[in-house]
Amino acid sequence: MKIIIFLVLLIGINYSLNLNPVIGILTIPSDEDYKEYPSSQYSYFAASYVKYVESSGARVMPIPYEADEATLEKYFSQINGLLLTGGTLALETKSGPSKYLQTVTYLLNKVIKANQSGDTFPLFAICLGHQTLHFILSNKDYDVLSPASGMQRVNKKLIFTDKKSTMFIDLKEQIFKSIETQEQIYFNTAWGVLPNYYQTHSELNNFFNIVAVVEDQKGVVSIAAAEAKQYPIFSFGFHPEKPIFEFKTPSQHQQESIQFGRNLINQFIQIARENNHILKDSNSVIFKYNPIQLDSASFAQIYFFKLGELNI
Repeated sequence: MKIIIFLVLLIGINYSLNLNPVIGILTIPSDEDYKEYPSSQYSYFAASYVKYVESSGARVMPIPYEADEATLEKYFSQINGLLLTGGTLALETKSGPSKYLQTVTYLLNKVIKANQSGDTFPLFAICLGHQTLHFILSNKDYDVLSPASGMQRVNKKLIFTDKKSTMFIDLKEQIFKSIETQEQIYFNTAWGVLPNYYQTHSELNNFFNIVAVVEDQKGVVSIAAAEAKQYPIFSFGFHPEKPIFEFKTPSQHQQESIQFGRNLINQFIQIARENNHILKDSNSVIFKYNPIQLDSASFAQIYFFKLGELNI
């Protein structure tokens, strides 16, 4: 009888999962290097982020960073997780918080409130996203972002501080050892978050658990990965997608770095399957948009969107 009951419970768990998860990827203003696509008219993200999400069995919905809160609410109700990409931009302008910062702040609050109410909703932040989360959660203290030496377009070793992180589930010790002893993890940033800021910013210390750190060229240690203590929010200072999908950068393509990156996104998507938000507008997913190649770009392919083009 106990065996039968156990099997019924397992079947119930399997059927409760969302087998068609949709991940929202937030666009960012176009980069100044892309002369044909000025930031006054376009937003973008690299196609590798889309491939990264799709490789774990999810679809992608591009979310315009310039959207108002009412529109963001519509997007949020139809996605099962959110990914913040890397990139370069000013978080604040002379006139105040940038539109990107305002949008991330709004969405972060939505994610936290959803999880507090029992609506499991994961967030996966990479590089710029990692910095932005820490900036917001430190009550917008720019001191939390420290200049990083020699961390642009380089591969680094990681120092793991908590191998029991949700993101590291299923990783074999062989992978940990390889990442710890060989420079395989790709960084491209001018800024880092130092662990000691968690001591001076209790809001950060209460929110995040540091799970991996990295040393820059001068031996200064910064946070490479952090996991929220109460919510499925994961923040990475490196680029886990590049070893798998980017070949115009000096990222490493060893099997271990690829498996490491795949494990991170697999765990994220698995959590997203616990969210039952329903996609109502299938025309809003990425399939109707085409990525392009630019000789001047470090990405293999890029999605560009005219401001106001994305809608739901």
